[in-house]
Amino acid sequence: MRAFLRGQRVALLALPVLLVLAVLASGQRVVELWWPYEMLERVALDGRGTAHFSTTTETQSAGMVPVELSVRHVETRPADAVELLGGEQVPVPPGLDAWRVRVHVEAAPTTVLTTCQVLLRDTRGREYASGTTALAGGVADLASCQPGGDVVNPTVFDMDADRESTRPPQYDRDAVFLLPEGAVPEVVRVSPDLHLYADWPLASDGG
Repeated sequence: MRAFLRGQRVALLALPVLLVLAVLASGQRVVELWWPYEMLERVALDGRGTAHFSTTTETQSAGMVPVELSVRHVETRPADAVELLGGEQVPVPPGLDAWRVRVHVEAAPTTVLTTCQVLLRDTRGREYASGTTALAGGVADLASCQPGGDVVNPTVFDMDADRESTRPPQYDRDAVFLLPEGAVPEVVRVSPDLHLYADWPLASDGG
């Protein structure tokens, strides 16, 4: 009996780890679990509509390191096409609408932002990560706070320690979301660590 109970406790302790792995490996269905149940501490916006986050992240060699960043929602607007990772522009698939969310990020170039995510919720309460699963090849504008392209971003891994960051101290970041046709975006959410979060309510037209 004791062995059984000990096994049950181990299984329960492993659940949060498995959920984190699922978030990193999957997409929209898992985000629906994290939003209501794990993102518990809301960060208020200042008078300019900016959220100032102060948290930590775990790196491979240095352990826990501080993460300080500021984020502001710039705009949310419909998109007529989607850019794939290879640079190809493709039309939005039938039955879906594409929305481009732009946020402005300020952080020291050495700050690790690998966990920071941009999310979107519609007026029916459905939450979305960036739409990568509906198109073969993957969407170039992912829902990350880090800039893409040729920018070198710091990571949590030792193998990247010698790669000097080329990320500027402030920049705009776009994320493209694929929503069911007719869905209306209601809230943009940014979370640096899947615990802290800030929300930006949108106008009824999504802007």
